[in-house]
Amino acid sequence: MPWILSFRWFDARAGIRPVARAILVVLALLCSLPQGLAADYDLANFKPATLHYKASKFFVSAETQVQQRLIPSEQAAGQLLPLSQEEGRMPNQDKIILQTLKTNVMGQQSQIETWLNPDAGILQRSSLYTGRKNWFRTYRYISTGAYSVKRQPASKAEQNLPHTQWSDVSTNFYQLEDVTLKHPLSETEALFYLISVAQLDKPGDQLQLPIFDKDEVISLTVVVEKVVPLTVDFKEITDQGEKRVSGKRNVLRARLNARPLGEQSNAKDFQFLGYNGDVQLYIDPERRVIVQMSGKYDYLGNVDIRLQQLDYR
Repeated sequence: MPWILSFRWFDARAGIRPVARAILVVLALLCSLPQGLAADYDLANFKPATLHYKASKFFVSAETQVQQRLIPSEQAAGQLLPLSQEEGRMPNQDKIILQTLKTNVMGQQSQIETWLNPDAGILQRSSLYTGRKNWFRTYRYISTGAYSVKRQPASKAEQNLPHTQWSDVSTNFYQLEDVTLKHPLSETEALFYLISVAQLDKPGDQLQLPIFDKDEVISLTVVVEKVVPLTVDFKEITDQGEKRVSGKRNVLRARLNARPLGEQSNAKDFQFLGYNGDVQLYIDPERRVIVQMSGKYDYLGNVDIRLQQLDYR
């Protein structure tokens, strides 16, 4: 069953017109029915892990950590932002994926948490930025859009306080434009999870993912282009111990690109981990993880982000 989506902004206090509300209620009921997983996802391949990446060029360095966890749905429900007027999207299986992505680039730190159903459908996304700028934002998804709650320090005195105590708070609601989707709406960070469960095994295999990005709906496509040799060097840690994985290995080179969906989106401002435009992903076919990302950064040109450590504990 396709999802009918798009984001048209309006003030959350204004409400939804009665006719539109009736239509949205029907859509919400339809979307709440049990859904089968997409045919190109194999959850048996998913192994929760923590991945550490690093990039450096000139005098600039960046570090990224991606932590994937399976958590009980009851625990997840307690972490999701409660809504008073609309019922938010909820876990549809016994366990869901909680993914935490931390970055540190030139004094700017970020922490992004995404709560995902096993079909990669997004339930909630929270992002915290500290350093040169400070703000915290949560998107809580419902069947017809997303509520946004943003917090910022109201004064210099508040900048050193925990983000839960920042008092400059604004709320919005983003309503969905009519766009037919083959998969549930998701978020960019879900790519790390989907790489491990999608059937990307040979040239020509591809993954498509509709995402909410900068208040618009766009489509991400990952296409395996060819098998190439790549020099890798990372530490792999399991319950049995650790080992160094180094040397040349045959990996899948895939291309990530974004395109607009609907009349309200253009995808021109899409970024993935700071990359602009298309990004090349190098995927270890055995471990089903990204071992290198390559693309262009503003002011830096081509930059490679390489896997440093893969921790399955």
